[in-house]
Amino acid sequence: MGYVAPRMERTLGAGRGLPAPGLQGSVASLSIREREVFELVVAGYTNQRISSELFISVKTVETHRTRINKKLRVHSTVELLRLAALHGLVSA
Repeated sequence: MGYVAPRMERTLGAGRGLPAPGLQGSVASLSIREREVFELVVAGYTNQRISSELFISVKTVETHRTRINKKLRVHSTVELLRLAALHGLVSA
């Protein structure tokens, strides 16, 4: 997997489904798999690459991304990245 900012690792609870402190319940509301997809999207992975990394179909990745966008109330990848940046979940 690509580089993940240390704060992202803490927020994602290292895949253990731990709540993310101080994130308005947004990222904390994601399932473990949705958080994995979120992390990879923020890292710049394509749907195809996410599919390969997580051993799931591209259609499943698309479904997770749709659910992530709905839960986080964003409408595009740009908005998703902006949300991650606002919460310090990405690094330069």
